[in-house]
Amino acid sequence: MCLKETYVQLGIVIPGKKSPGQNIDVFLRPLIDELKMLYTDGVVTYDASTKCNFTMKAILLWTVSDFPSYAMLSGWSTHGKGDNTGFLANKVERSSPPPILTGDQIWEQVRHFPTVYEGKPFRAKNAKLPGFGITHNWVKRSIFWELPYWRKLLIRHNLDPMHIETNVFENLFNTVMDTSKSKDNMNARKDIEMYCNRVQWHTWKKGNKDMKKRASFALSKEQVAKICQWVLRVDDLQRLQTTIVETICKLEKIFPPGFFDSMEHLVIHLAREAMLGGPVQYRWMYLYERKLGSMKRKIKNHAKVEGSIVEAYMIGKISTFCSQYFLPTIETRLNRKSRNFAPDIPSYTMVDSRLSIFKVPSRRLFEKSGQRRPLTDDEMCIAHNYILINCVEVLPFLSQPDMDDGAFERFRDQHFPKWFKDHVFQQSNDISQHLKCLARGPLRHVRSYKGYFVNGYKFHTEKYGDGRVTHNSGVCGVRVDRKHNLVDIKYKSRLRNEDPFILASQAEQVYYAPYPAMKDLKDWWAIIKTKPRGVYDLRQCVNEEDDDEDEEDQFFQESESTLPSTSSGANEVAGPLSHVIEGEIEEVTDNDIEREEDEEVDDNLDDSSEDDIEDENICDDNSDDE
Repeated sequence: MCLKETYVQLGIVIPGKKSPGQNIDVFLRPLIDELKMLYTDGVVTYDASTKCNFTMKAILLWTVSDFPSYAMLSGWSTHGKGDNTGFLANKVERSSPPPILTGDQIWEQVRHFPTVYEGKPFRAKNAKLPGFGITHNWVKRSIFWELPYWRKLLIRHNLDPMHIETNVFENLFNTVMDTSKSKDNMNARKDIEMYCNRVQWHTWKKGNKDMKKRASFALSKEQVAKICQWVLRVDDLQRLQTTIVETICKLEKIFPPGFFDSMEHLVIHLAREAMLGGPVQYRWMYLYERKLGSMKRKIKNHAKVEGSIVEAYMIGKISTFCSQYFLPTIETRLNRKSRNFAPDIPSYTMVDSRLSIFKVPSRRLFEKSGQRRPLTDDEMCIAHNYILINCVEVLPFLSQPDMDDGAFERFRDQHFPKWFKDHVFQQSNDISQHLKCLARGPLRHVRSYKGYFVNGYKFHTEKYGDGRVTHNSGVCGVRVDRKHNLVDIKYKSRLRNEDPFILASQAEQVYYAPYPAMKDLKDWWAIIKTKPRGVYDLRQCVNEEDDDEDEEDQFFQESESTLPSTSSGANEVAGPLSHVIEGEIEEVTDNDIEREEDEEVDDNLDDSSEDDIEDENICDDNSDDE
């Protein structure tokens, strides 16, 4: 939710064609005054959960900005050469890293420095503060030091991981891939001759052209192809915290001096900031860059940029506020349903007496374009049996204590529908009308559709999705890695089980990720579940002490859709793997999979897979296509 534009507020629009630079503190003056008031006195605020007012107090946790703005907000210059930096040939740096100063120690350094709002504005031509560039890089005392708690914070100005990872990756990637943006250019090689003792990297003249030898870190075409298949591992990230300093030192021995700008050294601080500041989504620039992009798109009059932004921003806020008082029948962006929304069809009676398998909110794609077709005898039997064994209300009739596992499976798959029908009508007085209807079996004629919306996803049938790059369907061989909680499929093999139906509550969307550069796993794909866009499972927000409270007394954020509650007995299936039932997954080895050649797969697939059956076991992970 923190990444959504709704929760990012625009506080200030600074006019002018140029950045205010270090004079930004003048514009921050009203903000600092309000922050001091919020810390000392607070403001009366309405609490929607308790339906009463309270005094809310707040503090500024940190700032988030790109590296140039880091200097404007903190007052520490990020331009030019840093403290004690430089490359010297035949010399090894053995000095210890500078200590991390506390807030009180930093305050003692800046307390005597001037501010830009109490004296004359800051200009680049101003006389530098005593010791600038030698003992410190301060150019002013930031206005944030007026906050009484500022020196007690562990992080005051975040180094933006978004820009750091982008710049470091681009430098490293372009250099090892030997692209036109490589840092290993001719100027860098000449720096090596001046600063470094690496004779093998020196340049030479060939006529009027400067020549250089191909660097050892530049990858070959085969290596480039292999590195593009690499997948990041969690244990690598855990080691990064302790090895990053050594890694950068090794990079200095490999890459030319021109490779290293300030960004390559900022990586050292990211692990520490992650431990102190928590999840990165609260500390990087992505959400603010999106907000700024949204503001720029509101500009209609380029001669009055700030006015266009402010006018559009105010209109949006006013319209949103007024729309809260509209009738629920009027569609606004507050109550607009998501594109994969599936409505819940309520019961016509006061008590919802529907069977559990029919309570899942869902809807059909192209409601008026469905085609009517008859079911075959085999489809009738399979559909009837599948519904019976997956219906919670029928589970009590499946208890067979006198049978072994093999006999019970044969009874369940072959004889249970007939036994259930006879048993229901023999005890007609004690059986509900819904179970009687269920015992008679499905109708012969059904309507098939090209897609289905359920559980926040959109699914396509195999025929309708034909030609899509990301489409996949069918029942594949599977195996389960209990240690890492992974389910893999062998996409070149097919199981011959006749299992064309699933329930709407069992439909989940997945995508398949191959194992790169691993020959023993080249035919296996890992199954990765996806989450519906704009849908949150709010049941996880309930505290343990609130479990006994009525649902009406619980408070949730209601700005987004919520997942439907599935029946307690409904098994979840990951897309086409309808034989992988939660709680009943078994490890599958290669000997358990019936292998077939690629040419035989198409011949052995059931012809009914091309029919657009509503309950067909289809998973299409291309839900975003029109």
